[in-house]
Amino acid sequence: MDRINRIFQDAHADAVDLACKESRLPRETFPATCPYTESQILDDDQYPATR
Repeated sequence: MDRINRIFQDAHADAVDLACKESRLPRETFPATCPYTESQILDDDQYPATR
């Protein structure tokens, strides 16, 4: 696994931990892996689609 993917995985895990603490929602509420590609994460103009 390359370094950048490992960094993204670690950041996602940290973000899920924080989201669980702040929202008091169970971990299963959030995606197990980051739903965005490396290029989406690094693109300043990329925004998630609204539901």
